Amino acid sequence: MGRDFTILILVLGLFSTLGFSQAPLGINYQGVARNTDGSPMTDRDISIRISILNGSESGSTEYEEIHDLRTNAFGLFTAVIGSNPTSGSLNDVNWSEGDKWLRVEMDAAGGSNFLLVGSQQLFSVPYAMYAAESGTGLQAGEGIDLSDKTVTNTAPDQEVKMIGAGTVTVTGTYPDFVITGQNNDQGLSSVVGVDSNADGAILTNLGEPVDLQDAATKNYVDNLDVSDSDADPVNEIQELGLIGNTLSLTKNDSTVDLSGYVLNQNNDAGTSRLVNVGDPMDLQDVVTKNYLDEKDANDYAFRVPINVTASGLDITFNLSDYDFDEGEMISGTQITIQQDGIYYIVIKGFSDTVPPIPSATLNLVVKPVVKSVVKYQVHGYTGNWFYESFFFKLELNDVIELEAIGTSGGEVFDLQIFGYKI
Repeated sequence: MGRDFTILILVLGLFSTLGFSQAPLGINYQGVARNTDGSPMTDRDISIRISILNGSESGSTEYEEIHDLRTNAFGLFTAVIGSNPTSGSLNDVNWSEGDKWLRVEMDAAGGSNFLLVGSQQLFSVPYAMYAAESGTGLQAGEGIDLSDKTVTNTAPDQEVKMIGAGTVTVTGTYPDFVITGQNNDQGLSSVVGVDSNADGAILTNLGEPVDLQDAATKNYVDNLDVSDSDADPVNEIQELGLIGNTLSLTKNDSTVDLSGYVLNQNNDAGTSRLVNVGDPMDLQDVVTKNYLDEKDANDYAFRVPINVTASGLDITFNLSDYDFDEGEMISGTQITIQQDGIYYIVIKGFSDTVPPIPSATLNLVVKPVVKSVVKYQVHGYTGNWFYESFFFKLELNDVIELEAIGTSGGEVFDLQIFGYKI
């Protein structure tokens, strides 16, 4: 299986302990999954296997866990080491003995085919867990009471000994002990180290912003001058002036000569070309050379097979069952012309009668918009066969129909009408 990721940016941080005697909940882990081209793997399900090794990057595994995660829009994912063990317990890792290494493996497809991302030695932050094994590092001996961070000698007539552990040291002698160590107060770095969700909390006592990347306060925002939000003395409202072909601005006395531009005064383009125009969509759009070059006879063409049995009445044939209708000209019994031009139209086929002599008259009917209706007879040849071709100069919205007059009952018409704009 090929590796399709390259970089994980790791962020580790120890959770705060809860009270003096509780162990940490885990270790924060954040990373960014990236493809081989450096782009982040965004909004993607991945699997991460994290192991803590003893002694070296190839040492024995003291603890292992697997997380099924999903990256965000920046490829970022987060996990808490210690929250999903598959082998061992984080509390059982012996932090006091030997070097500890963190090994990270990933399946970019969200499965269990893990590939090594990298290993690194753990230093001071995770080792704080060793100090946390005893909470504050103080142990109450005989005659000593530890309550609410207060050490009380309950047997003053006895010798008191205090031993530090981890990051806590004890100096001096009874009763003047000096205890030194880290506290559990949280700063801003601890808060944003978990995630970016403030959960409705208010960040208070913030200084006024100085640099561009500083967080702004409510006081700073409320006192902004919104009448000139860009704060740029050059970029102000200006007045335009037009004298002849010269366009001027009032603030900096700059001018633009419009004499070389298309249609700057009238509808004479002066042989200039209007370039980079999109192909037309609506009826009033400008037509481009590309659109015109691609318009040909195939834009308006049709072919309709007809198979009808007459009942003895006159028929105007329904043309809806066409083979093709380029230009969307056919509706019901009519072919409506969509563009002025010369059209070539052919009718051919036969009628099945006994004896085999057509009893009906077949007409091609042309209904111009502004002229009288004209009927052109389709002549029969060789018994019951029909064939006729026509050239017409037609205009927009002229209508063409095909009819049979004087049919006999049971007469079968097997015809075809086709045509196109030349």
